[in-house]
Amino acid sequence: MHPVHKIVADAVDNGTPLTVKDLRELRARSEKAITGVKGFFWGGVIILNLVLWVPLPFDKTLMIGVAAAIMALAFIIPILGLRKHQKMLALLEASLVAPKPKNASEAGKLYIEKVRKEGRSFVVAEYEVLEGSKTGEIVS
Repeated sequence: MHPVHKIVADAVDNGTPLTVKDLRELRARSEKAITGVKGFFWGGVIILNLVLWVPLPFDKTLMIGVAAAIMALAFIIPILGLRKHQKMLALLEASLVAPKPKNASEAGKLYIEKVRKEGRSFVVAEYEVLEGSKTGEIVS
């Protein structure tokens, strides 16, 4: 279960809909993490270039090994982080379709009513959790 689905499921169970402020904070946290991951990548590229091109008093073979390790970290960690946070941002986008109360559990029906009273649209994660709340599955 994705962390955003868990947050929405907890909100449905508590009967307290996520506020616009909560959703904005989650989006901001993901965007900040994406910026950090991109910074990690560029930091790795800079260190890689320094290791390869600045004359250091170490064995050249050792330096190439260190450079290869840095290169691997500079690509693998950002790819994993970007994938996670892009998914999070996709789940926090406004849903074009509102969940149907007939497909939701009792707690889900109350959640749907409260969100509609607030006058905000549902996000994709809410739709997926609420549509599957009767069966206990997340609808994608």
